[in-house]
Amino acid sequence: MQNVLKFLAGVLMLTSWPSVANAAGHWNPVVVERVGLNQHGTAFITVDTSTSTATSTPPACSTNGYWHVAFDAKTATGQALLSMAISAKLSKNPVRLIGNNICDAYSTIEGVNVLDLIPTN
Repeated sequence: MQNVLKFLAGVLMLTSWPSVANAAGHWNPVVVERVGLNQHGTAFITVDTSTSTATSTPPACSTNGYWHVAFDAKTATGQALLSMAISAKLSKNPVRLIGNNICDAYSTIEGVNVLDLIPTN
């Protein structure tokens, strides 16, 4: 299971690497508090604000609070993100979460660029 999660983390890092420098939201480390999915296939990750360290400001489109992100769970990358988010939620392991500086999956919530599981010793 741990090898699968490392693989998924690597895939997500590689698929989104070019736009990391432009990311607006950046929380590290943070604990996933909630994972949700709506009827349109949009998934949401809510982070525990008592454990998060936000190192940037939200994009102008992110008017629905700055403690969660959204992504399209109908794509292969979105399904991998959803799987990783659920795993992080259940294990309570910290993650690094980087937004994409746009609200592409939901009009008032920043999208996800990177979700990186932080190994615990």
